[in-house]
Amino acid sequence: VEGFWEVHFGDSLTDALPGRRGFFKPSEDSRLARSFLRLAGVEPLHPQVLLDLIETAGQKPRKTGWWYECYAYLASDSHFSRQGHEAFVGRRILIAGREVIQVPRGSDVIVALPPSGAAEDLALPELFESSFVLLSTELAELFRSGSDTVEGWALNRFRVSRFEATEILPRAVRRVAPQLFRGALSVVISVV
Repeated sequence: VEGFWEVHFGDSLTDALPGRRGFFKPSEDSRLARSFLRLAGVEPLHPQVLLDLIETAGQKPRKTGWWYECYAYLASDSHFSRQGHEAFVGRRILIAGREVIQVPRGSDVIVALPPSGAAEDLALPELFESSFVLLSTELAELFRSGSDTVEGWALNRFRVSRFEATEILPRAVRRVAPQLFRGALSVVISVV
């Protein structure tokens, strides 16, 4: 994507990568130019640096469209499009409501898209706050209206569930069952 790195991370480059001054212009990029840069001792950035840049730049207020564009770039990138969930675990690159959260490990927390048609970010009942997180409603709408490839890639790599009983209930049961068996939660049966 022409100028993606400059547009999205130019204002955060020195914070994320001290000592770096700028990005190589895409219009000047060629096999010959890269050979010259290698000869001069200038190495290309390691792919993981992109996640560092997203995390660092994401600490500043960003529009939801900026986040979606980052996910679209990752989904189409030759390196990140082939990476699994573990490559993103712990990275603060998910936007839930108005805050940036980490991509959770398997059963840490259940991240879900809010129900379609929700007009604004929804608040979860207090009982579920430690188990569930809803992504930004605006981001969910961008996923739904945008490229199926980007939506599918992001939901898979970040382990985001759709707000559907067939998808979210089994994950909720897997999350709670160990606590029930250990006695950490009690079951109360009420007879009506």
